[in-house]
Amino acid sequence: MTQDRLFQWIAADYSSLSRQLQAIARYLEQNRGQMMLARINDVAAACDVHPSAVVRFAKRFGLSGFAALKAMFKEQFRIQGQSDANSSGITPASLRPASRVVAASRASLLDLDMRFDEDGFQNAVGLLSRAERVYLLGLDGSLPVASYLASALQRTARQVVLVTELGGVHRNLMRSASSQDTIVAISRAPYGSDTEICVLEAHRRGACVVALVDSRLSPLASLAAASLVVRETKAFPFAITSTLCVCEALVAALASVTLADGSAFDKPRPADMVIS
Repeated sequence: MTQDRLFQWIAADYSSLSRQLQAIARYLEQNRGQMMLARINDVAAACDVHPSAVVRFAKRFGLSGFAALKAMFKEQFRIQGQSDANSSGITPASLRPASRVVAASRASLLDLDMRFDEDGFQNAVGLLSRAERVYLLGLDGSLPVASYLASALQRTARQVVLVTELGGVHRNLMRSASSQDTIVAISRAPYGSDTEICVLEAHRRGACVVALVDSRLSPLASLAAASLVVRETKAFPFAITSTLCVCEALVAALASVTLADGSAFDKPRPADMVIS
């Protein structure tokens, strides 16, 4: 079994797993790079479960035990090659702070490139290109990314709505969403409630959801018509390098689609609504 196949299986069965097995699934998803060196007691302690639960998890997904689970991550590391391994975000302490950030960001982008979901990306571009109105949720710490998208998407022929927490009306605003609209939500652990509540309301009203998440196990993944997994480096806080890269790619792809349709993509116009 490959690592990607394992995580596809986990995502499909996640809701049916016990609380303990869900905790282990989340840990594996968020700590892939460390698993090849992890000990079973370390994993169990991090998940607040007994080591036997880790073995039970491995067997639940067709592996003989923890050793086989660990071997699968080691094999993935071998396939990536030593060059990628050297760019895993672990940098010498002697490097200048800026150099450490650059190295960690480069490693994050390499991981994004290796795991990029082209089908999910094209699906997201299609949803955005067909939307009458695009809501960009700048909630729970995602305002910098949502603001970039709002600025870039002003150059398209569709209405753009930047939704922020300022004014406290973001939840009510979702009541205007319809089946002709697309919601873009950015979310990563620890997951904030405002983004999820707004997505649930928009989803209930028939709007399509494009979700940028840090895990297939994110609460938004099951609600999204298109979800893109983006894992940021943990070498420094508040990293958004890879998330912005995906957004830039979405804008570039959308520009190509828009120009192919014969509509303009060069004259910026104000966002139709900015909640501030």
